Amino acid sequence: MLETQASRVSARAADMFVRAEQLAPVLMSRAAQAEKLRRCPDETIADLDASELLRACQPFAYGGYEMGYDVLCGIIQRLARG
Repeated sequence: MLETQASRVSARAADMFVRAEQLAPVLMSRAAQAEKLRRCPDETIADLDASELLRACQPFAYGGYEMGYDVLCGIIQRLARG
């Protein structure tokens, strides 16, 4: 069975949501540190980079996943829990 582009995007979006959900508790554990620093800790930036969540809306031509605003909002909602 051929996989459509829409199903690939949906599968990738679901994977991004899982990654964001897994990262939320880590962000929560660093909340006090972030408040003290008044910025995101370097470890958090590294984790976001490693998770590839920052590539969600980046164009394909530049190595991103070119997902829609709805996926970005879903990722942000999950990260915000942390």
